[in-house]
Amino acid sequence: MTSVAPTSDFSDYNIFSITKDIVSNIFPALSEEHFDQFLIQEVDLVAKVVNVDTNDLYERYKNSFFVVRDFLNDYKNELKRIYTLNEELIATVISVEQKINEKGEEILGKDTLLRTKDKELLDSQEANRRLQAEIDNLLDSQAANKRLQELDSQAANKRLQEEINNLLDSKEVSKRLQVEVDNLLNNAAIQKNREEELKEELKLKTEKLQKILSSKEWRFVSFFSRFAKSLNH
Repeated sequence: MTSVAPTSDFSDYNIFSITKDIVSNIFPALSEEHFDQFLIQEVDLVAKVVNVDTNDLYERYKNSFFVVRDFLNDYKNELKRIYTLNEELIATVISVEQKINEKGEEILGKDTLLRTKDKELLDSQEANRRLQAEIDNLLDSQAANKRLQELDSQAANKRLQEEINNLLDSKEVSKRLQVEVDNLLNNAAIQKNREEELKEELKLKTEKLQKILSSKEWRFVSFFSRFAKSLNH
């Protein structure tokens, strides 16, 4: 864990300060009490670096290596978890988009049908107006007028009512489909926002790890890890 090279030129204060910076980067939630206990041990450990041929030095740095290794393993697992979750979110978004497209095609078909029914209704209304004009022309003949009203007008009105009922049914279906599409769009927006949050979280953690790995302190850690391994041989 410590980032101080094995040389007598470093003071206890430098050892304490640099080590604390590294521990803060890797374990930001570590309490001050734990900091004090850990850093006292580290200061004492580095003070012994001049006398490198000690089992205590090797054991301490070996343990420190395990801590860093476990941290990196945890970070790798977290990256894997975020990547998997991101893939699941992408699959969900694709599925939602497909459903939206399917619903859109269905709505388009219903809209076409609705337009057809509207045209049929207008044609029926026009036919009814022409029929009424003919009825008006036959008002001088009560028998003819009565016959037209009983036969043609009733039949036309019946057809007109059927067309109106069909039109109302089509509009109700279109309304329900629109509600479903709105719900799907809302869900897609939520999934998209969650995906962006995960990408940002992954970016921040990656930048943090890159900062640690590229720092001078990390090179010191690598040095002492190799140094501790050499003592074991």
